[in-house]
Amino acid sequence: MSDQLTVWDYEKAMFSQNACNASGLIHSLAEVTEKIWVEARALGKGTEYVNNHPILRLYIEQLQHLCRTSYSDAHAHVAGKVALA
Repeated sequence: MSDQLTVWDYEKAMFSQNACNASGLIHSLAEVTEKIWVEARALGKGTEYVNNHPILRLYIEQLQHLCRTSYSDAHAHVAGKVALA
């Protein structure tokens, strides 16, 4: 696997828009994020560059679509579990 972004990485970002499996999407996102960081460092950029990369945006948009629970509901549920620990 190359550590540089390729056309295939951009194609996978487009394909991610049809994903129905969050865990598979997250696995793919982790791989491509490493490549985005390689690109960012080569350009002398940092977190803001990575956070705003178009590939990252597409993956995160689909993850948000798949996770239909509201932020407040998810936060309340997790906070409740933490409080029980």
